[in-house]
Amino acid sequence: MYINVEKGGNLYLASNDDRAKLSGMTIISGSSSVTLDQLNDFKSFKLLSNQLTIHSNLDLAVGANLKGYLYATTAIQADDETFDVRVVNGPQVLTRNSDSSTTVILNTQFLNASPYYDPDKTTLVTGIRQFRKTPINFHYGIPGFDWQYKTSNQFFENPQPIELFDDQGTLQENMIFFESVEPMQINLPYWYITADGSFSLNMDSTSNNENIHKTNSTNTTGVFILNDIWMDQYVNFVTDSTRKGYSGVLVNVDLTDGACITFNNAVNGGADFQRCFDANNKIVHGQFSTNVIPKSLLITHKNYKPGTLYCQYFVYRLKLKQPLLP
Repeated sequence: MYINVEKGGNLYLASNDDRAKLSGMTIISGSSSVTLDQLNDFKSFKLLSNQLTIHSNLDLAVGANLKGYLYATTAIQADDETFDVRVVNGPQVLTRNSDSSTTVILNTQFLNASPYYDPDKTTLVTGIRQFRKTPINFHYGIPGFDWQYKTSNQFFENPQPIELFDDQGTLQENMIFFESVEPMQINLPYWYITADGSFSLNMDSTSNNENIHKTNSTNTTGVFILNDIWMDQYVNFVTDSTRKGYSGVLVNVDLTDGACITFNNAVNGGADFQRCFDANNKIVHGQFSTNVIPKSLLITHKNYKPGTLYCQYFVYRLKLKQPLLP
């Protein structure tokens, strides 16, 4: 098998397949070669030509059942000291200390016995710490030639832009930083992180099957990535009836059937805030917000496979002196 790649890039393998089977496949690039079991131990393999050859000694049935995959960077990315690739195959801590960085996350096959609705590949992200409150963004897909400035594929952003009145009564866009970030289940085979400062977080190749979550703070944010087989999702918020504020979502929507996001049980009365989508409502990187401070969030769907929804939710309580947008 021959695959076109970019000379000078780096090649990575994300796999937890049996090493004996991986040893039966060889990667050839220019004058260099490596077996997949060797590549599994290496950080990367330098691409010496623009064509990659994959040679297999495995039976077709055995090779077809391998669950791992290869990922090749561009030459520019390979030479960029701030660009890194991590394979998640068990618990690990990711720490980046540069002023600007990109980290590609490659998930391995989820092997544990699990409910039918669990994903094939996933990352559980917890314990996000952003030093100096500098921005961090999560993106779906892989970073292309425009990765350093592309924002349309962002599904998590901290801080979040929220419009508030200043002391002179003028409406201003404020970047609200959330100290509290809820655990996130990233149900994707691969994704990437861009950051404008130092951060650390915990990653594990495990799945939390609970679809009911209670937040840890009155000001908080989290993410749901719903694709393939859906389960309705519930979030119960820590409430504070003494302060007004805002809640909202950042969404990417690509559905074949209907789904709704509802902030309900408003703390101080008032109507629920709901947004519903269907196959005619494709949305790329859209934000919806309200001055409803909810007790809970509910994401529901009509069909067990309604498409894809990326949903970052956030709840922000104002300081007592901050005026509320009417």
